Amino acid sequence: DCRVRIVFDLLTLAALIYDAFSVPFALAWQPPASPILITAGWVIASTWTVDMALNFNTGVFIEGGKLEMRRVVVCVRYLRSWFLFDFVVNSFDWLLVMSD
Repeated sequence: DCRVRIVFDLLTLAALIYDAFSVPFALAWQPPASPILITAGWVIASTWTVDMALNFNTGVFIEGGKLEMRRVVVCVRYLRSWFLFDFVVNSFDWLLVMSD
């Protein structure tokens, strides 16, 4: 459902804004781990993991403005574009979550 994806995209926007502020803050002041920060870390890392899975199943526009929905084309397109970046960043998120 398109509405579910829109809500999830808004959630990822909130996660991005949280990361944009919390990562520099944590690097600068190294606050002690608290239940709220630990929970937020799990929620954010889970959000990015689900986002990666959804990217394998989200149609893409190809040349000529045609919407491509074939899974193999979508997967190859994602693997050749953002997958490596997403995987590396998400791996670091999970390493930080697991270390707390």
